[in-house]
Amino acid sequence: MIPMRILKVPPDEHGMERWSINGHVYSERDEPEILMRGRRYALAFNNRTPEAHPLHLHRITFELVRIGSNATTGN
Repeated sequence: MIPMRILKVPPDEHGMERWSINGHVYSERDEPEILMRGRRYALAFNNRTPEAHPLHLHRITFELVRIGSNATTGN
């Protein structure tokens, strides 16, 4: 299980919205986390922001299995 605590942080110098994951604000200068093809990873999103927009990953195939204590599909 990979915990992902999301917080909204002040905008950058260009006024762009930003968020942190586990206390870190990422940029294109950060080294990517390498994941192995074919392996399953469980990401536990904990949205601590006032944003109602669901958290999601772009260009990644994933299955949502639970929202809070409510199962949505198979584990």
